[in-house]
Amino acid sequence: MSAFDLIASKVEHCSANRIVLSKDFSDELGRAAIRTMKFQTLTVGRSPDSDVRIRDETVSRRHAELTVTNGGRYYVTDCGSLRGTRVFRSGEWIPLRQGYVDLDERLRFGKFETKLARLLEDNAHEVKARRPRIAPKSRVDG
Repeated sequence: MSAFDLIASKVEHCSANRIVLSKDFSDELGRAAIRTMKFQTLTVGRSPDSDVRIRDETVSRRHAELTVTNGGRYYVTDCGSLRGTRVFRSGEWIPLRQGYVDLDERLRFGKFETKLARLLEDNAHEVKARRPRIAPKSRVDG
């Protein structure tokens, strides 16, 4: 088990600038593991301050965190959002409190659905809610 896996398995919840670990996690082990980890964490949410902004009213202001590990893996943590985070696996939407996701997996933040790769490739990490396009009605002059 990597240091990141070890710490990730002990996360109780995340908030603005900190992650709360469960009480049974040893301080000494935690400090050693944190020293060896290198990763980038992006906030996902509706807030203008989010690293990955999703403009959809069903997405919480601070909905989730997306961590890119030093091994190039992706780890999503729901931050206690109202409508939850889900991943599509084995033909169904599964609630995701925290866990690894692949680039080609479909994620749902609230009712907003996207693939992780699409979320990351979008310019300036900003995603607007995609609504179905309705063709304009043609007028018949007569």
